[in-house]
Amino acid sequence: MTNLKNTKSKRKVHIMIIMDGASDHFRLNGKSPLEIAETPHLDKITERSGIGRLQTLYSDLPKDSVVAQLGLLGYDPYKYFPLGRSYFEVPDDIEVNANDLIFRVNLVHFDDDHVLTSYSGNSIDTTSAKSIIKYINESTDKVFPEFRLYNNSDFRNSLIIKNVGRLDFELKYWEPHEEQGRNFADQNLITASVKHPFVDRINEYVNFVSQKLKGREINGIFPWGYSHSIDLPKFSENLKGCIIGNMDFLNGFSRKMGLDFYKIGNSNWDTDYAGKGKLLVEQFEKGDYDFIYCHINGPDEASHLNDLEKKIFSIEQIDKHILGPVFHLFRNETDELGSVMISPDHYTNINLLDYKDKRRDAHSVDPVPFVIWNDRIKDEVLTFSEKNAMNGCYKEIINHCDLMDLMGIKILRADKKHNISSNTNISK
Repeated sequence: MTNLKNTKSKRKVHIMIIMDGASDHFRLNGKSPLEIAETPHLDKITERSGIGRLQTLYSDLPKDSVVAQLGLLGYDPYKYFPLGRSYFEVPDDIEVNANDLIFRVNLVHFDDDHVLTSYSGNSIDTTSAKSIIKYINESTDKVFPEFRLYNNSDFRNSLIIKNVGRLDFELKYWEPHEEQGRNFADQNLITASVKHPFVDRINEYVNFVSQKLKGREINGIFPWGYSHSIDLPKFSENLKGCIIGNMDFLNGFSRKMGLDFYKIGNSNWDTDYAGKGKLLVEQFEKGDYDFIYCHINGPDEASHLNDLEKKIFSIEQIDKHILGPVFHLFRNETDELGSVMISPDHYTNINLLDYKDKRRDAHSVDPVPFVIWNDRIKDEVLTFSEKNAMNGCYKEIINHCDLMDLMGIKILRADKKHNISSNTNISK
């Protein structure tokens, strides 16, 4: 009988696991959610690895997962972040021209005083959302023929506005997950520093839709995060990689970067943790990839819901169903395993105050903890947390664009320099 293990390629597999929004400023009895959660596998990995802090967001760019994760994948977000992430979220079968403008659009609920009470459409499911989007498009087709909505998943949608052209001024908008509790009475959702017919046109569209949805549980749409199309260079000319996750922008990444995409679970706190862990190990065992990127959005969504219990649950599920199987690889597959990096992509801060006290900086620019196992570098830190990351072997804050070099992943790409940031200081 053929030994399948011996037929695998000799390539070293590098793994990134992104616990979206797991870091937090919230403390209960002095402990963050990462410290409260029971994470035996994460801690076992940490005690065999090197830990430090990673800069993933910037004060002069949107505090957005796409900014963070472009850098984690080795792309300079200052060069490749296209105003907003909406371009990456357009469904696969929808054509976008260079002169089109794309918005992210949430299905939302406002109360009778026009206070935003749910940025997620009361956690609407995808089937129900598609029905609402169909109704909106049918209602607006003749009045606003250049506007078209496409459902991505649950409350998340893409709005494509045809032939707008490249705007020579900046649009201003709110991020709905930051504004739950704000009163939007007599307030346009899209503004600009200049008077322009397009700005009036899009607000007319939003208000028209609101009238059509009046009296429904979902009674509004909330456009934000606009962008034009953008080209990304291929992830690598010498390595083959894949992304495991559910978020729409990751699918867009995979299309533009030439990575395979495995869509699994949902984009909420109760995603298919076990399925993601199983799929990660399956792809590792097949031996087809040099690089596997696994993204779990659960902690971020729980944070935006201001739900501490769900955030702790999500972190614990990641540990049990994803990090548990990965830790097993340490003991059994070290010949094939090049490195493993585990990190949040950014802080997502819980605010347990009443919604009248608006959440500030849900996504903050604080450097996040990260850990790298590579069977070479380890320090004395035994458990993973925001606090402990300051005491690891990576003494200075690492820029996320330098992370792949730090992991030992050498990517052949025209715009990629194989330089670890000059402020990197590793004590072994």
